[in-house]
Amino acid sequence: MTSRGCPYKCVFCAKSGMKYRHRSSQSVVREIKYYIEEFEINAFNFLDLTFTANPERSKELCQAIIDEKLNIQWWCETRANVPLDLITLMQQAGCKSIVVGVETGSVSVLERIQKGVSLAQVERLLSHVQEIGIDTTAYFMCSHIGETYDEAVETIKFMHRIESSYGIKTAIQPCMIFPGTEIELIARERGFILLG
Repeated sequence: MTSRGCPYKCVFCAKSGMKYRHRSSQSVVREIKYYIEEFEINAFNFLDLTFTANPERSKELCQAIIDEKLNIQWWCETRANVPLDLITLMQQAGCKSIVVGVETGSVSVLERIQKGVSLAQVERLLSHVQEIGIDTTAYFMCSHIGETYDEAVETIKFMHRIESSYGIKTAIQPCMIFPGTEIELIARERGFILLG
């Protein structure tokens, strides 16, 4: 983990608005070197909630990995609204695969869940990762509070379109209500949660 917390405010996330802090690039590089030297490990999964939460800091870390010639392969989670030059630098630093939280193909649902990302940004990112060869999975959720049948269909259609247009994988799961989230408060107000 190169960072903890997340500065974003998605209503469904248990970590929403959690204080974001990150380690120095030097600290991360030292740890990677340790695993390489002690265990001959050269593939890593960065478990940050959002590796690209601070794009400038992520660029600094990627550049440090390149400068130190670590020659590693790695994976991470990202958002769609990140600078494309960061994604390119990640690829140059050994990033082979990313997961991007899209959540829905409905503009109105995106607004309600306070994702802070547009579908145009999603497609811009997916086009770029296809071009530079980063394997990508887009994550979606269904049953957002207030989601209509038509909005759910929009999501399914969007998933099919990006699969065929950009050759990426998609995954979908139900929206879950976690304690302490904005969505829990909404669910209680609407009587969806009766106990506790």
